[in-house]
Amino acid sequence: MKKTTGTRRKSTQALAALLVGLSAAAPLPAAENAQGPVPTTEEFVGPFPSWANVKTEFGAVGDGKADDIGALQKGLDELRKEAAVRKWFALYLPAGAYRITAPLRLPRAKHHEAFCVSIVGEDPERTTIVWDGPAGGVMLDFGPWYASLSRLTWDGRGKARTAIDWHGGFSTANEIRDVTVKDVQFGIEGGHMGTAGIAETAVTRCKFHRCSKAAVSLQNWNSLDWYVWDCLFEDCHLGVTSEYGTGNFHVYRSVFRRSKKADISVHHTLYFSFLDNYSEGSGAFFLGDRSPSWKDRHTHAANMTLQRNTIVNPVNTACIRVRNNGMLLLLDNVIVSREDAKRGPVVVHDCPGTGDCVAIGNKFTLKHPLKIEERSLLVDNQTVDRASLRYAEPKLPATPAVARRQVFEVAPGADAAAIQKAVDEACAVKDGKAVVHFAPGRYSVNRTIVIPAEHEVTLLGDAIGEATQIGWTDGRSGPVLRLKGPSHASLEHLGIGGGKSVGVVVEVADQPGGYIGMDGVVAAGAEYGVVIDGLDETLVEMRNLCMNGLKVTGGPRAAAGGQTPARVNIFQGGTSRDKGLDNIPAIYDVRKGGRVLVRDIWYEGHGTPLINIDDGEFTYCSGLYAADPEPMRMDKMNGRLMVGQLRGSGTSFVGDPAKLKMLLLGFQLGEKDELKLDIPAEAPIGVLGCRRHIGEEGTATLDNRGRNEPDFVLEMLGPLRAEKPLPVPEAKSGVTRLLLRRVGTSLVIQGGRREP
Repeated sequence: MKKTTGTRRKSTQALAALLVGLSAAAPLPAAENAQGPVPTTEEFVGPFPSWANVKTEFGAVGDGKADDIGALQKGLDELRKEAAVRKWFALYLPAGAYRITAPLRLPRAKHHEAFCVSIVGEDPERTTIVWDGPAGGVMLDFGPWYASLSRLTWDGRGKARTAIDWHGGFSTANEIRDVTVKDVQFGIEGGHMGTAGIAETAVTRCKFHRCSKAAVSLQNWNSLDWYVWDCLFEDCHLGVTSEYGTGNFHVYRSVFRRSKKADISVHHTLYFSFLDNYSEGSGAFFLGDRSPSWKDRHTHAANMTLQRNTIVNPVNTACIRVRNNGMLLLLDNVIVSREDAKRGPVVVHDCPGTGDCVAIGNKFTLKHPLKIEERSLLVDNQTVDRASLRYAEPKLPATPAVARRQVFEVAPGADAAAIQKAVDEACAVKDGKAVVHFAPGRYSVNRTIVIPAEHEVTLLGDAIGEATQIGWTDGRSGPVLRLKGPSHASLEHLGIGGGKSVGVVVEVADQPGGYIGMDGVVAAGAEYGVVIDGLDETLVEMRNLCMNGLKVTGGPRAAAGGQTPARVNIFQGGTSRDKGLDNIPAIYDVRKGGRVLVRDIWYEGHGTPLINIDDGEFTYCSGLYAADPEPMRMDKMNGRLMVGQLRGSGTSFVGDPAKLKMLLLGFQLGEKDELKLDIPAEAPIGVLGCRRHIGEEGTATLDNRGRNEPDFVLEMLGPLRAEKPLPVPEAKSGVTRLLLRRVGTSLVIQGGRREP
C-alpha cells in the first residue's frame, strides 16, 4: 500500500523562512428557520494605498461586458514576482463583474515566487469573476503558498470545469475565505495525482452552489490538513471529498443541502473528523472507503470521528457507511431518518473481521440503527420518536462587513519610535477601534512596542510573512510587542519576531470570561512557539495552527487542584520541529493543572517526545505523528491523558501508574512498532480498539487491555465531548479579548494581576 504520508515536505522549513530576520454534548437548538447569517464580530478594513487596485492600476473594467482577462492577469503577474523585488503583496478587486475568456494563472516555479500574497474582493455579493471561455475551462490556475484568497464570487455559468485549481509546487499555510463558487464541476481542486500537494489550507465561510462533481476535492498524497469551517454546500454532487485522488481533511460547523451522492466521502485512509455539521436531504452524509467500488472490501485503517452532526432526511437510510477497519468514533450525533423509512441500519461499518467502532450518545429515529460487525463499544445510543426532537439548520456566520475605521499608516522601514507613535495615536481615537496599517517591508525595532490595556486597536499588514516583518535588532531578548492586559487588540497579516527574541508578550490576561483567539497563526520560537502561563479563567482557542511547540502551566487555583474555566483548545493544524531544537521536554508540555485539548493535528519533524504531563490534563484526538527516525515517546506522564484516533511510529510511555489516568483509543502503530506500556493491576489505564499496520495486508488488531468499561471510557472522553469551538465574543471592559489572525510570531501569554 502506498503511504498516505507521501514524500511530505517538512513544514518547519516554511516556519523558519517566515520568521527569518524578525462535559456532555450540547443540547439540540430550539427549532427555528435559518433566515439569514449570524453577524460576526470580525470586520473587514481596506483597501489600503499599498494594495494594487485592478481597475486603477491595470485597467480592469468590471462591467460584465468587457473582457478583463488581460488586466487581471497583469495583476497576478505582479504577485508572482519574487518577494524581494515585488511592489505589491495584495491585489484588490473593487465591486464589479469581471468577465474572463481564458484561465487566470498564478503559478510558482521558484521558492519565493507567489509567496505571501493576498487577493481580496470588496464583497462576494458584489464582486464576481464570470467565466465566458470555452466549456471545460479552468477559471483560476493557482499555485502560490502562504496565500489568502477572499471576498470574491466565482461564477462558472455551467461551462467551467473548475473555479480554483490549486496545484503546482508544494504549497502550505493558505486560506480561502468568504468566497462563493457556483455552477462549475469542481469548486476547488487541491493538487493532482503525480504533482505536489497542497497542505495546511483553511476554507472558511465559503459557499458552494451546484458543483456537479465536487465542491472541494483533494487529489494528491500530500494534500493534507485541509480545514473546512462554517461553509455552505448546496445542490452539489459531493461536498468535500478525496474520491478523485487522495488527501486528508476535516469539516467543522458546515451546512449541506441536497448533496446528490454524499456530503463527505473519502477513498483512502488517514484521519478525518467531521464536527457540528448539519445535513438535510442529501444522498448520504459520509461514505468512507478506499476503493471506487463498495464491493472491494479491504483491511486498511482510517481513524474517523463524527461528532455532534445533525443529519435530516437523508435519501439513503444508511447515510453513514464505512468499509475500512480503522476506528469509527461516533459521538452525540442526531440522525433524523425520512418519515417513510421503516427501520435501520442507519450506520453501517462492515469491513468483515476487522472493524472497530465506539458509538456513544447518538440519537436515531429508526430501530436497529447500527450495523457494526466487529469490535465495538456502544453506550447511551437511543432510538427516539421523531416528534420529540427539536432541530434546525444553524445560521452560518456572515461575511464580515466593511468597517470605516480611522487608519494610521506606518511607512516601510519605520523605527520603533515611529511605530509607537502610530500605536499611541490609534489608541487615542475616541471609539478605540482605529487601525495601524503597515505597508509591505521590513521594520527593524530596538525597543518594545507597547499597546495599552483595553484598546481595540488593530495592527494590520498586507499578507502573512514576508509582506510585513517587524523584526528585533537589539541584543536583548525583547519582546517585539507587549500587550498590556486586559488586552482588546487584534493582530493580522504580520510577521513579528526574529532571532532569539519573543515576538509577542500578553500580560495580565486572566479574567473571568477572558478569550484569546488565534486563527491561521504560525508560531515558531527558539523553544516553544506558544507559552501560556498562569491562567485560571481565560479560554485560549487556536484554529488552523502551525507551531513548533506548546507549553501550558496552570494558574494558582489549577495548580492547587481546583476546578477552573481556563483551557487551551486547538482545533486543526500542524506541528513540526527541526533537529537541533532539543531543549524542551516535549512538543506539548502541560504542568500544574493546565488543561489542553488538541484535535486534528499532524506532527512531522525531529523525534522530540510528543507529550509531557506533570499534574495536568491532556486530550489528543485525531492526528498523526511522523518523526524520522525516532519513535514517538510520551514521557513523565503524571496526570490525565486521553489519546484517541492517533497514528504514530513505535511508542513508549513513561509515567507513574499511581499518578496517571490514561485511555488509548483507536491508536495505530507502524508495521515494526511496539506499544511499550505496562499496566499494573487495577491501574486506571485502558487500551481500546488499537491496531498495528502490517504492510500490504492492512492492519491487525491489538488486544484490548486494562480499563475499558463504559464508565471509565465516558469519563476519559469527557473533555472531548464537552469542548467545542466558540464564536468570538465582543470585547468587554476589564476582560481580555485578544485576536490574532494569520500572524507569524512566537507568543507568551501570562496571567497575573492588573497593575494599579
